[in-house]
Amino acid sequence: MERREGGSVSNLRVRVIQHELGNTSVTLMKNGSATSLTVAFSESDSFPATFEDATHSVSFSATDTLAWLIEFADSTHGDETTMTYISAKVVFD
Repeated sequence: MERREGGSVSNLRVRVIQHELGNTSVTLMKNGSATSLTVAFSESDSFPATFEDATHSVSFSATDTLAWLIEFADSTHGDETTMTYISAKVVFD
């Protein structure tokens, strides 16, 4: 979706059904740089589960580029992760 106005992103939620890939994070990127809006989980967590960041909010302008970065630390414990959604609240100015 492309929209030419600024706003903010908050309330990141990630639903994970199963996970075997060590420490993992999902982070909102703004113009190629990591923001404070992030969730983390590892294979030692109980699944299925929903992980959320209800604390941080990231503002953006009409010309910013936003993207999700998913980082998997390692695959020594397995090689599969199933996520059913990544969602966040977006409010436009």
